[in-house]
Amino acid sequence: MSYMSEIKIKHVIPPVDKDELKAFLISVDTKLIPKLSDRVDIDVYADKLSEFADLFYLFDREKMIANAAVYLNHGKNGYISSFAILPEYQGKGMGRKLFLAVSREARKRGITQIGLEVYETNKRAIRFYEKQGFQITGQKAQWFEMTCTIE
Repeated sequence: MSYMSEIKIKHVIPPVDKDELKAFLISVDTKLIPKLSDRVDIDVYADKLSEFADLFYLFDREKMIANAAVYLNHGKNGYISSFAILPEYQGKGMGRKLFLAVSREARKRGITQIGLEVYETNKRAIRFYEKQGFQITGQKAQWFEMTCTIE
């Protein structure tokens, strides 16, 4: 079965309804490293993202399977605040598809660099980001800062 033919991308520009985002963040909370709820109040976080971040969703038919919340409103720099894929869809090209949608929109807006932070023990995510062109550019406590040039 080819996942790519069934996958749809939805891009929403802020401000947006936070309920869809909040539901997805809750569904992936315990699957993130570290858990999202250990780092933020999910309700407050969803409020902030829904007000200021562009949201990119991947759907398999009607099921939301991935999400990226990206700030594309800071001049030439963008920032990925949240990037998550349901575990059963990982390793199937969904992250790449999601990041391509983000980078296309960033390029349209004149963004030349995107940054993010990833937990230092999240080796799978680090490898994924490196494959997308990100490089580790710094470290804050247990978090690597990574950046990618958008061409």
